[in-house]
Amino acid sequence: MVIVMGVLVAPLAAQQPPRLGTIDFPTSGAPAAQPAFIRGVLYLHSFEYPAAAEAFREASGWIPALSWRTGARR
Repeated sequence: MVIVMGVLVAPLAAQQPPRLGTIDFPTSGAPAAQPAFIRGVLYLHSFEYPAAAEAFREASGWIPALSWRTGARR
């Protein structure tokens, strides 16, 4: 019975997005970049480094001074 339950629960857990929590971290950057930046900070604090890097790349695409450095595009 325990094995059957484990088999049924594992696929459900894999489908759920990570629970990152919430933060309030205002920046002076473009307002359009704020959601991606917040997501990057939350991923970073959850040790999800590849996802954090992707979110920060997305945020930097909204900041013209940074886009050329990262190769990010809007």
